[in-house]
Amino acid sequence: MGDLLIKGDAEAVANGYAPVSNPSALELQVVLDSAKAEAADLPSADARYDEAQTAVDALRPHADELIKETRDELIFSTRKMNNAGQRRVLRNFGSRYDYLPGEVVDDGVETAVGDEGVE
Repeated sequence: MGDLLIKGDAEAVANGYAPVSNPSALELQVVLDSAKAEAADLPSADARYDEAQTAVDALRPHADELIKETRDELIFSTRKMNNAGQRRVLRNFGSRYDYLPGEVVDDGVETAVGDEGVE
């Protein structure tokens, strides 16, 4: 459509009409050229994104195993703590705990009963 506007402006000027302004045909051409360049880059950018996602997906099993091992070590190292203390330490490493209705909430926890994300 931008090409048609620019072409139509040139034809109008050739027929004695005033050129368009705000934006001018030249300003429109600059924006149109930029948009065309970005559109032409889209397939290669999409392919690069897919390659990056594939590389990340390949790392997932190792990352999941590392997370499980770290959690196992944390649970082992806090095994002699009371439950609330153990949960407090594990929360610092990203674990989430939900409370059942009527269950006592640990001190310092601002989690409402029934929050999502049970671990």
